[in-house]
Amino acid sequence: MSAPSEKNGIMAQHLFLFGDQTGAAYSAIKVLSKTSKHSSLLETFLVEAVDVIKKHVDGLDTSVSERFNGFRCLSELAEMRAAAQHPDHLVDATLMNIAQLSSLILWVKTHNISGTSH
Repeated sequence: MSAPSEKNGIMAQHLFLFGDQTGAAYSAIKVLSKTSKHSSLLETFLVEAVDVIKKHVDGLDTSVSERFNGFRCLSELAEMRAAAQHPDHLVDATLMNIAQLSSLILWVKTHNISGTSH
C-alpha cells in the first residue's frame, strides 16, 4: 500500500472498497430507490442512470438489448434479474455498479465531503 498522495492540493483521506456480490445489488437497488424519494441528488442519479442504460442498450445487438427487457426503472430491472433462472453477468454488473455508485453518493452527501480543500 502506498502513502497518501496529494493531487491538485487535495490530500486523499478516504479509501472506498466495493464488494462484487451481485445478489446484494438487487436488495440495494430496492432500498436506494426508496431512499431516493428523500434525496434529490440520488433520485437524479438513478433517473439519469436509467436513461443512459436505455440509450446505450438500444444501440447494441438485439441479442444483448433483449436481456434488459425494456425495463422502466432500476427496481423493475433488479426484480426481473432476481426472478431469473440464469445469471446474466452484463445486467448483474450494471446493477451492481449503479448500486455501488448510489451508495457512494449517499455516503459523500451524508459525510458532507467536497472536492475542495478546507
